[in-house]
Amino acid sequence: MLAAAEVHLGAGGTLTLETAARAAGVTKAGLLYHFPTKEELLAAVLEHLMQRYESELLEVVRRRA
Repeated sequence: MLAAAEVHLGAGGTLTLETAARAAGVTKAGLLYHFPTKEELLAAVLEHLMQRYESELLEVVRRRA
């Protein structure tokens, strides 16, 4: 679900719970089960992006060491 929301945002789309659910291939109810509010979904997407960035950065540093 997070990856689908991330792709949708990256494509310049307006993120709503409905568009996020559709992009993830789940129902809005299914999305709301995991992320009861749009703010929680956005926070989870940002956390996911930060973790991926940190992981990629650490890999670059490791290669150069």
